[in-house]
Formats: sequence, structure tokens, C-alpha cells
Amino acid sequence: MGCYRFGGVQVLFADSSSDQDELFMGALVQAGFGRISRATDFDRLVKRLSGATPDLLILHANAEDGDPFGLCRDLRHNLIGENPFTTVLEWATRPTEDIVRRALGSGVDDLLTRAPTAAEILQRMARLVQHRKPFVVTSDYVGPDRRDAGSRDDEMPLIQVPNALRAKATGDVRALADLEAEIAATIALVDLQKVERHVERIAYLVALIEWVCQDVTGGEGIEAHLAALTSVADDLARRAAQSEVRRLCSALSAAAGRMRGLRIGPQSPELERLRTLTRDITVACKPLLDGTPDCLLAV
Repeated sequence: MGCYRFGGVQVLFADSSSDQDELFMGALVQAGFGRISRATDFDRLVKRLSGATPDLLILHANAEDGDPFGLCRDLRHNLIGENPFTTVLEWATRPTEDIVRRALGSGVDDLLTRAPTAAEILQRMARLVQHRKPFVVTSDYVGPDRRDAGSRDDEMPLIQVPNALRAKATGDVRALADLEAEIAATIALVDLQKVERHVERIAYLVALIEWVCQDVTGGEGIEAHLAALTSVADDLARRAAQSEVRRLCSALSAAAGRMRGLRIGPQSPELERLRTLTRDITVACKPLLDGTPDCLLAV
């Protein structure tokens, strides 16, 4: 299993003040964790995560005062905290299929279905130190790649992300010294991957909206597609450094917003506006996507 020291690992623990929480906390202490910060409600958890990001975040899937899945997703998408690659454990005292699906879809590293013992924590930590899964980036997901080798797409490379937990547990002085720079470089890489995925997603959504608008009902049912288009365009604008890309994405988001609630036909000027902006965004993003970063892993 290896000899790891977890005393210096900073842990942020979402605490619901239940007996199960106390069991979990006791097991963490027995496993050697000494720097544990407890957040006793969801607002405090968000506030603490908005500052310095911990090395290990433990979320309660059954939280009743907030959305732990959305919080993990926001962390992975770099909307909160300073390190979107921090190790995240989620645990559920009342696990269901829906909770498992939502937890894994949010980008957690591991999911526990009960409070673990100290020995079980050490086993999980050893796996995350030695064999943490590389990350994959799609238009709506950033997190560990859980596909089997046979279902992986060569067009979707894997990213080896910084691992503060491993650096501290192994006492890797060089990794700790380089951690901040590695986090910044990997965020830039994820942003680049997001640009590529978002350009593809925008083209797909506009084509889908065109197809729906061929129907005699005048585009009935496109509301969800328009909302998704707005969300993708807004995130692309946030991640792209080029002012022209941001301008075009803002125009696309506004155009999609104006179409909501309208009856749209296949020859409508609104639909032509979406087509034009999609082509312009594809052209504007092309220089960003030329070349392959060295830190992408072969699949």
C-alpha cells in the first residue's frame, strides 16, 4: 500500500452533525488526518470552499440544505475555489441509484455508501494517491474518466491533473513547489478542451434547432435547446481569452434568448442569425485549436 503521511493534508468535511458524521470523523483521525476543517451547514461549506481549496473535500450526498452535486460540478468547472482538481469524496448514508448517478456525473473521485473505517479510508486514499484516474473533458463534464478502454474515443484525450493529496501524502517537495503553476497550466488546458467541445456542441445544438423548426408547429419544443445553447455560449465566452470569440458568443447567447417563446419557421431571420454566428465562432476559435499540447495523454 505504501507509506503515506496524511497529517499535513488539508481536509474540508461537510458535517451534518449526525452519528454517522462522528464515525467518519473518528475514522479520519485514526487514519492519520490531522488538519480537518468541519463545515456544519451548506452556506459555510460554500464560503470556505470559495477561499483556499482543500487537498481533500468530503461531501455528504444526502445534504438537505444544499446541492452537493452542483457544488462539485462548479468546483470541477472552475466556478468556485482555487483548485478544480482537488480530490473529492462523496458519501451517502441513504444511497439510491439517482444519488450514485448524480454523484458520478458531478465529477467526484470516489463515492462511499456508508461511513468508512480507518482501514477503509487508508485503502481509498492509497488508491487515489497511486492510481487516481485521469480527467476527461466534455461540453458538460469535467472529471475522472470512468470509461472502459474499449469505449474510449481517440478524439477525447485524457488529462493527468495535479494531485495535491499525493504530493502531501508522499512528501514530494518538488511537486508541492510546482503545484500552483501546474494547476494554472492544467486549467488552461481544460479551457482549451472546453473550447473545442463547446464549438462542436454549438454546431450540434443549432442543427438540432433547425431540425425542430422544420416542423409545422413553428419550432415548438426548442426551448430546452435554446437554453442549452445559451449556457454553452456563455461558458465558451468565459473560457476564451480572445475578445472576438467573447463578442460572438455574447451575440449568440442574446440571439438564442430572443428566440425563446417565439414561433420560429425554417426561413426565419432569427434562425439564419444562429447559423451565421455559429460559422463565425467556428472560424474565430480555429486558431486556438491548432496544435496539440504536450501534456495531453495518449488514450
